[in-house]
Amino acid sequence: MSLRSGSIDFLEFLNMMTMAKNHDGPFKALDSQLVTTLAKLDRGDLLLLLTVLKVPNSRLDGIS
Repeated sequence: MSLRSGSIDFLEFLNMMTMAKNHDGPFKALDSQLVTTLAKLDRGDLLLLLTVLKVPNSRLDGIS
């Protein structure tokens, strides 16, 4: 990812298009069930939460 430039590279673009096709990440339906535990968060939501909580990227190595 480009550092805060507002642009994305080609692989990020392809990833975004895949998420749009699969209705995943920011493209998922908003009518999904409420999450009651961290274990039930999908990867995208978990990464967003960790970003909001300012968890350093060095701590995210094991998240796939």
